[in-house]
Amino acid sequence: MRERVIALGFFDGVHLGHGALLRRAAEEAKKRGCESAVFTFDRPPKEVITGVPCPLINSPEDRAALVKRLYGIDEMLMVPFDDEMRTTPWDRFVTDILVGRYGAVHLVAGHDHHFGHKNQGSPELLREKCAEPTVAELAALCGIEPEEAAAALEASSPLLSFSAPVGDGEATLENLVGSDNIGELAEKISLRQAIAALDETDRRIIVLRYWKGLSQSDVGRTVGMTQVMVSRREKRIISRLREELA
Repeated sequence: MRERVIALGFFDGVHLGHGALLRRAAEEAKKRGCESAVFTFDRPPKEVITGVPCPLINSPEDRAALVKRLYGIDEMLMVPFDDEMRTTPWDRFVTDILVGRYGAVHLVAGHDHHFGHKNQGSPELLREKCAEPTVAELAALCGIEPEEAAAALEASSPLLSFSAPVGDGEATLENLVGSDNIGELAEKISLRQAIAALDETDRRIIVLRYWKGLSQSDVGRTVGMTQVMVSRREKRIISRLREELA
């Protein structure tokens, strides 16, 4: 699957505000060595839901041509706004559709962009979701298969029960993972939950340091701190995580 940096929005008119997002997506894709794309719908969602026509400035074809010609976007993902798109919860929209189906490695959205079922997804929720370690990252940390980590995460909300059946079958989490790995896996799941509870800046520092592998100096440049400030804050965060996991 091709990796993509994806800008989210309808982009009718392709005005200057849109241009800032599109330019950012193109620049991020170039930095990552992957394709830039726009994820949009063939019709305004409001029109589909209310049945009231929404006059548009551009046709779908015009929108696709403009984002490519003016801002260097490689691809326009013009998706039908159907029952799947209308009913998918916001978090599954991110993980199953944007990441799983279209290979998103980075997402760009405006400050007022909403998405998912009943528009429940927001830029704030998107930032939190993107800061979470992925199933693949957790599996690598635990030394287990991604399918096993996914089953563990599914069983961990809201409580992790190692003796409860996983999914539709009768196998328990302990059967799937193995008793040798169960303690380590529980620690990793608890760590994931503790990281998710951090404030945005602390969470970003931890993700950049331990999942992205950036140095403290590089993290500082990313979040607007000196290396010394990052070092002190990182020590405080680690101390807090250790207390919560103790």
